[in-house]
Amino acid sequence: MGSRGDYEDLKKPVVLVVDDSLEFLELARAVLAPQYEVHLAIDGDEGMYKAQLLKPDAVILDMMMPRISGEQVLEHMQGLAELHGMPVLILTARHYRPSERHMLESKSNVCRYLEKTIPMPELLAELEKTIALGRLYRDTPDLVDWVRHAQVAATPAILHSAGNALVRQKSREH
Repeated sequence: MGSRGDYEDLKKPVVLVVDDSLEFLELARAVLAPQYEVHLAIDGDEGMYKAQLLKPDAVILDMMMPRISGEQVLEHMQGLAELHGMPVLILTARHYRPSERHMLESKSNVCRYLEKTIPMPELLAELEKTIALGRLYRDTPDLVDWVRHAQVAATPAILHSAGNALVRQKSREH
């Protein structure tokens, strides 16, 4: 009989997409559905609710939404133990200055900051790395917390490299 981990590897990873654009949500569903179980949220309120309910493997989060911004959603997620470490891909139309990007990427849940102009194959690759990082965090939270809180300027690059290594390892296993 297989372990719970074996069963989880057979399921499609769950991805929550939070964006106020219906057009983008439908595009995301169409692109992601072949590989992922996709759930959509039209605003920050719904996104926070669904993140708590679903505990997805990754969240794709728009930063510029009415009423509750993506940054407020991130703060809410960081404040809840059950969502701590849930990986988030920030996908936005806004261009952030490098210092703002670094600040966002240094938040505990944020794995990557991407602009909405990213080609879909690249988005899929980044999402796969993000999910791999989330699994690494789930399996070794103390190690990942230490890396994320280390005073090393290259921490986002280290996490990105770790995600690449996990994806390569996973592709060799299949």
